[in-house]
Amino acid sequence: MLNKCHLKFQIMLCIVLCSADKIANAQTGWNVEIRPSVNFPTEVSGAYGKNTGFGIEGKTWFGLTPTVGTYLGWGWNLFPAENRADFSYEETGFTLGMQYQHLRESQPGYFVAAGGVYNHIETEKREDHYDSDSGHKFGWQIESGVLFRISPKLLVKPGLRYRNLQAARLQYFSIGTGFFFGR
Repeated sequence: MLNKCHLKFQIMLCIVLCSADKIANAQTGWNVEIRPSVNFPTEVSGAYGKNTGFGIEGKTWFGLTPTVGTYLGWGWNLFPAENRADFSYEETGFTLGMQYQHLRESQPGYFVAAGGVYNHIETEKREDHYDSDSGHKFGWQIESGVLFRISPKLLVKPGLRYRNLQAARLQYFSIGTGFFFGR
């Protein structure tokens, strides 16, 4: 099951990365970010615990000033169960927040972001069948990282995120690299 999910993840990432530059160029003032990640749960909860997971998030970002902007996104993350190969936890939902980024033309920069999440967790036992759903719950996240300008319209953003979905009993650190298309 995990190999099939991993293949779907890779195909989806390739399609999004190939088309994101066209999307960003068509929307003046708007930017698009795609962020694959590896996720590390900070506590063992649920019937079988959670192993290191992976996921992807897409965001649109609108700059209020050259350094401050708001973002809205959707993400998908998969956490295999710790003690059972046929069991996993799938987190999906929405993000909304503010981001500050500082970047000079010829030097690396940095960014910090904070926002809310509205996600739910499905407990899956077999492919395309879920056993339970936490229902959508509110949470929060903070993130920081480094910015590298690759071209006039592409930034690469390696970063560290902490996400807390206390009501759904999921907290984790996420290490990922965002590909930021726009301005």
